[in-house]
Amino acid sequence: MTSGHTNPRRLNELLVTAANTWVDLGNSTVWTDLFGNWRGTNDLLNFALDFPTQESQDTAKALPGCVVIVEYARWALTAAAPADALSLLVQHANRILESSPDSRRADLVHAFTFTVLAGVAAGKKDFPSCSEHLKEAAILFDRHWALTDLWTALSPDSPLAADGVNFNSDIKDPAHCMLDGMEHCGTFGTSGVTVSTWLVLHRLLSRILGSDNQGNISNNEIKMLLYDRNNRHGQITQAVLEMVKAPRVGAYLDPLSFGVCRVLPSMRNSIRLGFRCCRPDTVAQQAAMRISTSLSVTLGSLSGGSAGPLFAAGMIVTAKQQQLDSTRSATCSFGGTATLLHQPDGMPLEAADLQLKPVAGIVRKINEAWQVRNRLGEIFLHEDDAAVWKIANPGRQQPSVTGITTLDQLVAGMTQNQILDHEIGRHAEEAHAEWDRVRMAIREDTQSTYKDHRFDCYVEPSLRIEGPPKLSEKTDNQSPDSGSEQLQVHDREREEFVVPGDPGADKDKPLLHLLEFYLVPKVSPASDAREELA
Repeated sequence: MTSGHTNPRRLNELLVTAANTWVDLGNSTVWTDLFGNWRGTNDLLNFALDFPTQESQDTAKALPGCVVIVEYARWALTAAAPADALSLLVQHANRILESSPDSRRADLVHAFTFTVLAGVAAGKKDFPSCSEHLKEAAILFDRHWALTDLWTALSPDSPLAADGVNFNSDIKDPAHCMLDGMEHCGTFGTSGVTVSTWLVLHRLLSRILGSDNQGNISNNEIKMLLYDRNNRHGQITQAVLEMVKAPRVGAYLDPLSFGVCRVLPSMRNSIRLGFRCCRPDTVAQQAAMRISTSLSVTLGSLSGGSAGPLFAAGMIVTAKQQQLDSTRSATCSFGGTATLLHQPDGMPLEAADLQLKPVAGIVRKINEAWQVRNRLGEIFLHEDDAAVWKIANPGRQQPSVTGITTLDQLVAGMTQNQILDHEIGRHAEEAHAEWDRVRMAIREDTQSTYKDHRFDCYVEPSLRIEGPPKLSEKTDNQSPDSGSEQLQVHDREREEFVVPGDPGADKDKPLLHLLEFYLVPKVSPASDAREELA
């Protein structure tokens, strides 16, 4: 965390700007301020250094993201922050919570704010306040971002009071310890919270408390084709799917990248179905599926009707620790899922059981969103949409369009042609393992290493070796104290040595001559020159 050259005044300005924007949610035009290039995926301190003034920030069109308050809290809890930073944070957090515009985005803003206040209270050891703030945040996240019907462990029959919370000393992760203690206090009720909300709170608290160090097991990047029908603007946006070590097994939206973006039920349901398919792998690894993205300035919500199967396929491949082909994407939606969505998320589900269906406006969407420069060569569509595309674009080669009908076909299509990459990776691992063995052997027994490893070299017989500098017989500069002549070295004139030998008769002979030229002791240049002069 870069703190040595950070101007607290600039950080305060960013906090106040974000708070003013959130308080004024009644004006719809201010929502563009919540979707900037910086969304909390990088350090707020670095952002403040890159854009030291509001003018430089506006010029670069990099408006503060919607999680400024989280990043500010992370900084305010450090020893490097001034004494009044926390009081300023609490002051503007209360301003945000006192505003109550009728908006789902406002609910998410309040969820972030309550979580920040919970982190501040935890830093002050004020557990009753921490409990109240976490309860409010959990309700809001469960309402808008819950991706599962799986709930955390039940609270005890006789929960402790928040001020008498008994934290589990075996839990070393501060955020995990905090949430575990709050659960045993009955903060989240008798049923707890959904696993996805628990993971969101854990991610935010870890960030605020400075303990955000989840281990990455595998990851993949998918490319979504997005089309804004209102503005008739298309684009390709990337999303990252990561399987990370986590205290709970589940799937969740990374709050530091999604911010206050509304994720509509169709997308949440698609992720839920995808996670059911890969849950056995995540359970085996005791891992969570973290989903993050970088949304555009104009996109305030993610519906998921046409990107849901792509997310689901990416989750399945990532859970199996395989790699997606980054030159491929998909645009289709799930069909016939009503029965599946009523099943518990703990029930197994196979990708072959998920049917796909066409989406509307596929020709315009691809024409507006697809660009060659994004290195996207193939797009998977439902077979009906593929036929429509080919009729509308006869003879068109790029992008290549392939028709599919089920999710398992999409999974296979997004991972095929990976055999070569797999073989290259396997050989690379073998080579690295061999070099590691050699390195360890050198440390343990040098002689055995030399015996086991002989490095063959071959030198062309016509190779010319650059020799030592040539020396002139005399120079105009003479020492006043000696009558002997001085020798002068000409830097650009050097002796040459041609390596002899017949590679057909003895391939090592040229190399031996070369070594002899360099290793046999020779007379020093000065004495050798004097002998010639004599």
